[in-house]
Amino acid sequence: MSKLLIRHVFSQAMRILALAWLLWASLYNYPGANHYLLSPIWAATVMPSEAATRDDVRSELVELQARDGLGIAEYDSHGLRIVDFEKRKAILGKPFPDYRAQRGTLSSDGSRIAFTLKSLTQSPPWILGIMRTDNSDLHEITGVRNPVEMCWSHDMARIAMGAVDTKSKTLQLTVLTFATESAKEFSSNMGRITTQCWSPNGKEVVFESADNVIIENVDGGNQRALAVGKAPTWSPDGNWIAFFDKRDRSYYAIHPSGEGKKKLFHQRAAVAGLYWSPDSRIVAYVVEIGGLVSLEAYKLYVRRLEDGSEDWVEDADLGCCGDLQWINNKGLLTQLESGTSLK
Repeated sequence: MSKLLIRHVFSQAMRILALAWLLWASLYNYPGANHYLLSPIWAATVMPSEAATRDDVRSELVELQARDGLGIAEYDSHGLRIVDFEKRKAILGKPFPDYRAQRGTLSSDGSRIAFTLKSLTQSPPWILGIMRTDNSDLHEITGVRNPVEMCWSHDMARIAMGAVDTKSKTLQLTVLTFATESAKEFSSNMGRITTQCWSPNGKEVVFESADNVIIENVDGGNQRALAVGKAPTWSPDGNWIAFFDKRDRSYYAIHPSGEGKKKLFHQRAAVAGLYWSPDSRIVAYVVEIGGLVSLEAYKLYVRRLEDGSEDWVEDADLGCCGDLQWINNKGLLTQLESGTSLK
């Protein structure tokens, strides 16, 4: 049994035991029991409403997934995962041979993956790998060492990433041009770069540095600070940059010009990172649901910004803080479910 499955089973068992204890304690007026039972985290975690109206966000996503192949994906050493909105679980692919692939990021069309690859010939061994989602057509980019976070440009021509500088132990902004496999390093020290870092015109990237939201022009080299915040993401329509402010545990959005800052919503249990759907109407984020006797436990939530409709769509498999990516690929989920095209 894999460690991931053991952790998932253990987490589920602990939550069931905790809920049983809370129910028993509430019957006997145990101090604090009702507080936990009525808290937003427990309400969303152990007592979700399975009844969905046609107008809620999850129902909309179920329809869009069936029609257009819209999904939320992640890639790590266990392979590709795509959320099935109707089943509320991740459909799993097969890992890269010999488990040499680590965390990675899908392109928005779901056709390619950029990931950290353990090379068989290089020292140090960690380089950038690029391949198709069926583990074929591998490109080993030896000119990029120790990449840990990647972000595809909208036209798939370039990849921005954070690469570990072994001397300073910091992340350095690096941009790879895919066609020539040439990489350019920048002096910027990064805290994090997300899967949605590029401006629509492919000239700027946004990232976190020392708890500040920074935009850098990767052609001209100049940069500017937008706000205090973490894990910034650039909306696909180009109008907004979202970020998490840990001071008040809330998500905010701001125009790339630095104007129009607004609070989107508060989420005290959020684990940073607000990921935009392709039409910039719906966002996804991870919530920590641990507590009492539960250890690490997380849920993936989606929220429609126009009306605040919100629901959870995946429990535990995607884990915490991974490089989530919205994709449009109608055949990919079917391929994962059937296993016909994955190696």
